[in-house]
Amino acid sequence: MAGCDVVRDDGHILLYPVGPAPLRSAPVFAMNPILLQLTRRAWPAFLIACFAALAAARAARIEAYCFSVRFQPATAASGSFELMTTASPLDAEPNGELALQGSTSPYTHGGAFKLTYQVPGLTHILYGILLIDLPLGDADNDGIPDILEVDLGVLEEPTGGTVTSEGGTGSAAATWTRPAGSRFGTCVLSVSGLRSLATPIAETYTITFEVIQYRGSFPFQRTGDAITAPVKLAQVGAAEHTLAGELAFTRVHESLLQDSAAVLTDETGAQFPLRPTGDYTRDGTWFSGVLVFDDYFTTTAKKDYRLWLGVIADAGDADGDGVPNLSDDDYQGGAVVTPPVLALARTAEGLALTVSGAAGQTVQLERATTLEPPDWEPAQTLTPAGDMETIPLEGAGERQFWRAVIR
Repeated sequence: MAGCDVVRDDGHILLYPVGPAPLRSAPVFAMNPILLQLTRRAWPAFLIACFAALAAARAARIEAYCFSVRFQPATAASGSFELMTTASPLDAEPNGELALQGSTSPYTHGGAFKLTYQVPGLTHILYGILLIDLPLGDADNDGIPDILEVDLGVLEEPTGGTVTSEGGTGSAAATWTRPAGSRFGTCVLSVSGLRSLATPIAETYTITFEVIQYRGSFPFQRTGDAITAPVKLAQVGAAEHTLAGELAFTRVHESLLQDSAAVLTDETGAQFPLRPTGDYTRDGTWFSGVLVFDDYFTTTAKKDYRLWLGVIADAGDADGDGVPNLSDDDYQGGAVVTPPVLALARTAEGLALTVSGAAGQTVQLERATTLEPPDWEPAQTLTPAGDMETIPLEGAGERQFWRAVIR
């Protein structure tokens, strides 16, 4: 289903997007009939732009959320703290990765650390493991923790954890803050309970952390159960960083897709292979699964920042059965259905609707006298095949709501 509703009400002409009540909270456009008469030659161009915007809003999109967060090195009065690729001083490289832990870990995230602690006349260096929870608040109830979504923020969320090194086992406590819309936040991390050469180590570090998220359109094509989409994803909050390539999926059934190996290329030409991980399951209009990079942070010898959450959202539903086009049994073709162009024209007899559409489309005009709730009645079925059809509007002065629906 795609298109706009044309509404005549109290001497004004309104365009509403076709869709459920929340989408209809405000008209897309309102025009006094006098202005309509002055601009009627530009009216078709405006409608084309209107429909293009609505079609874009309904196009499938893809988002990728890195499960790891990146810590920048931090200093305090006693020394410094940074996350490394390993807790071994022989091959440790700084990478800042606080990575998602497995199901057997008592904490959600962890990483190897290097801690430098200075006392008069002596500098202690400890390598060890930090395990700590990320805050899991989910204000928009989308199943994704707010801490990983750049658009959402967190404010002084406390979590706990442990630190372990050759100096024993101690405790860790963190307070997380990140403003909505920023990929950078602050973690105030307190470490205590470790010892080095009988020296107790306790310090608080103010650490800048970064969440890594990409998003872009998903202009897919379906051929049978094969799905392909050329994508170009931009990092949220740093749009100059991009990943582009072709993603491929296999439709298993209406609620399950399986991914394939792929290669993405960034803005510098560097390539990032993706490993196939299996299932993307559907929840409403969302499909989600695990996205695995062979290696995302390529400046270190160790492969890191590998595990991501992939989410594909497809609001397109050509047959209106509640199943997205991406996986619908009955759907073939591209993700965006070309909507019919529904416009107003002034004739010698008064106002008329004009309808044009893509070849092969069947367009049904529907009419209602109220939107609370709407009670749509079929008025006429057309197959425009690109030619414009003109339908006189009857019932001058009465309230009318019109829409064009692809069948």
